[in-house]
Amino acid sequence: MINNDQIDVSVCCLTYNHEKYIHQALESILSQNCTYSIEILIHDDASTDQTASIIKEFELKYPNIIKPIYQSQNQRSKIGGGMNPTFNFNRAKGRYLAFCEGDDFWINPNKLQTQVDFLEKNNNYGAVVTDYNKVNENGEGIIFNFLKTYYVEKSSRDLKLKSFFQSEIKRMRTITSVIRKSSINDLMIKGFLKNCPGDTQIFTHLICTSKVYLLLDTSSSYRILKESVSHTKSYQKKQNFLNSYIRYMEYAVVFYKMKKSEKRYLEKTKKLAEVRDAAYYKNKKKLWFYVLLLLFNGSFSRNIITNIKFAYRK
Repeated sequence: MINNDQIDVSVCCLTYNHEKYIHQALESILSQNCTYSIEILIHDDASTDQTASIIKEFELKYPNIIKPIYQSQNQRSKIGGGMNPTFNFNRAKGRYLAFCEGDDFWINPNKLQTQVDFLEKNNNYGAVVTDYNKVNENGEGIIFNFLKTYYVEKSSRDLKLKSFFQSEIKRMRTITSVIRKSSINDLMIKGFLKNCPGDTQIFTHLICTSKVYLLLDTSSSYRILKESVSHTKSYQKKQNFLNSYIRYMEYAVVFYKMKKSEKRYLEKTKKLAEVRDAAYYKNKKKLWFYVLLLLFNGSFSRNIITNIKFAYRK
């Protein structure tokens, strides 16, 4: 890893109450075998534990690399999302963007070198993503090589626009990605939609305006916490997250003039959200209305069975 006045890669790191994990996250970035210069842009969202203190220790040790923002008030609760676009992207000096949130970590010491090398040699690609492990709070494996294991991916390939929301975007995890910053310049100028997942907006823009390569090496570990933005036991939080995803799909299929298959998947997702809502509130009339509507349109999902069982559970 090299650092100088010319920055090649800006690594964006979001933290909030990650005192158990932030040391491992930062060490995994700093230990990269990389000939490219880097900076690490940290946004700590007013952590109430020792996260900020640990970051300050790294900042003192690596003052030219670690560049933190310490919030005094929690910003996600105010703006809902889009933390990297709001606080990190505009100050990024690198030609490329990489990502590692404070509770995740990289496991391949050649991650940055390999991915940036690919983008340097292939100017028509806007991003490279990789395989990853899912681990629990203690760093123990839940599913190793997730894309090979769960989706049975067999080789590296270009990700496709066809069936993007239905399948391809599920191969794209932010922690594994390296993005050519110029490929999202117009997205940053236009502005990100508020209260919609920022990573979904980035990957959709990239797949619609550029090319994205799936490199089937395992580069990172994605930690599943008991409670986080994307993983929660709260019905309302889950439903809010799903609704924000639906709002973005409604925008994207029009703005990017996506194919009919994406519009059909959008309509299916909206109906499944209604099924889930009806099941949670035991509204069986509404539940069966949307279940039959889905089946009439030839749309089946395992979630339908799950929600029917939930609705009739005593």
